[in-house]
Amino acid sequence: MKIFLQQVSERFADDYIIMVMDKAPWHTARKLELPKNKKLMFLPPYSPLLNPVEHLWKEIKEKYFQ
Repeated sequence: MKIFLQQVSERFADDYIIMVMDKAPWHTARKLELPKNKKLMFLPPYSPLLNPVEHLWKEIKEKYFQ
């Protein structure tokens, strides 16, 4: 997760990034270092209506992070 956050931060260095995530353990690890141009926001627990976001994430990964 740390490597992913660094790569996104470097690719969009001129932008301030707000990334929305679930509360998976690797998203909330205390040792996770957050780049200065990034903020994490977390989904509320048990939010099944927000699941379509996963399809968007899959598309972004396939197009931009290969």
